[in-house]
Amino acid sequence: MFRGLFFTLFPPICSVCSKKLKENEQFICSYCIEDMPLTYNWRINKDSLFMRINNIAEIEGSASLFYYNLNDNYKNLILDSKFRNQRNLAIELGRWMAFFFESNEKLKCVDLIIPIPLHRTRKIWRGYNQSEFICRGLSEVLNIPLNTNTVIRHKKSKTQSRLKDNSLRQENVKDAFSVIDVSILENKSILLVDDVITTGATISSCIKAIKKAVPTCKVYACSTSSVE
Repeated sequence: MFRGLFFTLFPPICSVCSKKLKENEQFICSYCIEDMPLTYNWRINKDSLFMRINNIAEIEGSASLFYYNLNDNYKNLILDSKFRNQRNLAIELGRWMAFFFESNEKLKCVDLIIPIPLHRTRKIWRGYNQSEFICRGLSEVLNIPLNTNTVIRHKKSKTQSRLKDNSLRQENVKDAFSVIDVSILENKSILLVDDVITTGATISSCIKAIKKAVPTCKVYACSTSSVE
């Protein structure tokens, strides 16, 4: 009863179109779900996202849920989960990713799900790591363990979105990550998760650190969204 009254007085809105949500909708309305610019690249062995990352760091496969475009409002799903404390939205995005990615046979062989870590000072400032919450949704649906303390970000770098040049982005995150417990990743296949992949510099830097520390570790890269 109280929930119904609260919903009536303070109806939540769709993160994409800002229309009031119906009681059976969460975060995004049914229309915007139907219209979401899905990549479908989890069905493709080697697409442009794979090549973008694999040209920098070796991966086994890649996948992203939808295309990130500054000119449409689907970017708000990333912004809300990243900067506006919408942690439950991040979890829901992870569940959506898992729902679609389940059809990828390679991802079914993954042993651990690992989020791209934030530097400790940035995590304190933001209050949480949105990629970790995305991983919670993935882990819940795929029933694959989540690990958040084996790969760390020891170097504080500038925000990547402020750097337009790809070479500057790569230099910015060079040697930013490290593995603190090699034994956990030995002979394992991991799903490394970020919220958005643009040039691939950040996730590639993390993959390089993992592969250097643990050559026997296989890495699959995925994200909620990616630039086309």
